[in-house]
Amino acid sequence: MRLLRHISLLFALMLFVGCYTDEHTADLIDCAERIVEEHPDSALTIMRSIDPETIYGDRDMAHYRLVYGEALYHSKIDSDNDSLTRPMVEYYRYNDNHTERARAMYQHALVMFNGGKNAESMYYLLEAEKSLEHISNPRLAGLVHNLKGEIYGLECLFANSLEEYEKSAECYDETDLQYHKTDVIDDIGTIYKHLQEYDKAEHYLTQAMQLCIDHSYLQLLPYPLWSLAQIYIETNRFDKC
Repeated sequence: MRLLRHISLLFALMLFVGCYTDEHTADLIDCAERIVEEHPDSALTIMRSIDPETIYGDRDMAHYRLVYGEALYHSKIDSDNDSLTRPMVEYYRYNDNHTERARAMYQHALVMFNGGKNAESMYYLLEAEKSLEHISNPRLAGLVHNLKGEIYGLECLFANSLEEYEKSAECYDETDLQYHKTDVIDDIGTIYKHLQEYDKAEHYLTQAMQLCIDHSYLQLLPYPLWSLAQIYIETNRFDKC
């Protein structure tokens, strides 16, 4: 009888220990999270090396999915498959870890946007904003406002779009994200071009063009140049074109 009790206790102990993610796996996830913005390729390699079967508990699995999603995002790998992000946001939906919750909601909003589900994307961006009210993360706030501006623009809600883009530019100023700021200034100029407010459009597009030149953002430079050329054609200023 005593032997049976010992066996039962040993079995229970094994179950208890087995319900926790091992320290090595947890360290790998933490390492990937630390380097994901500056070295996204390395972070993605780390995340791909982890066997999800070694992760236990809803919290650890949600964290794993969050870091994996961010590694894909920073590696510029777009996805419209929500198999990674939907279970994650279900965990964070009523979670008060606002630092991770805001990031999770934004990642899922991106996936929904890539899949053409703009309304659902907007819902999760608003959820991200709710968490951002509790924390200071101007970089993420800028990204949230930026994507909201893009969705409003696609829906031809240009006043809303401009408001979100302007908020985004302010957030990027706080974190000195000049590349992102340049891109969003070009977006503002493009909206004004659609509204045929050519003076304002030219102002922002010229500013975006100059930032591209000053910071050698050659991959962005064609966008303001193209929009400016269109404005000059539409306003019969062919010499500037």
